[in-house]
Amino acid sequence: MMLGVVFGLLGIGMLITFMFKMAVLALPQFVAVTTGRAAYEMGTGALGAIVVGFIAGAAALGVGQAVLTMTCSTVIRISVVLAFTAPAAFAGYHVVLGLSHIGGAQGCGSRSSRHRLDCYGRCFDLVLPSRWRPS
Repeated sequence: MMLGVVFGLLGIGMLITFMFKMAVLALPQFVAVTTGRAAYEMGTGALGAIVVGFIAGAAALGVGQAVLTMTCSTVIRISVVLAFTAPAAFAGYHVVLGLSHIGGAQGCGSRSSRHRLDCYGRCFDLVLPSRWRPS
């Protein structure tokens, strides 16, 4: 039984780490879904919408990383980092909010304490794009 608890906690920790790492890609995912949906509504079909969305998401990620590595202007770098971290913080907030509801935190604390916990998730998520710094 103890082994099951250890593996359960390990699995939850790995899942949370994966979700926070994927939250960094929230902006390219948003761009991909938005352009794919727009392409589908214009009549390109399902396969065309998937291709258009994939290309748009990859281009958003590539342009963001290229701007970060090529520019020396601090203002431009900060604006690009904020463009990527704002959706990541939003996603991190809602991931922790959802996990607090699943974990039963709604029974042991007030609504404000759950949102305070979720804000900690948002702050943790803002640190993740620091891995994009050029060497």
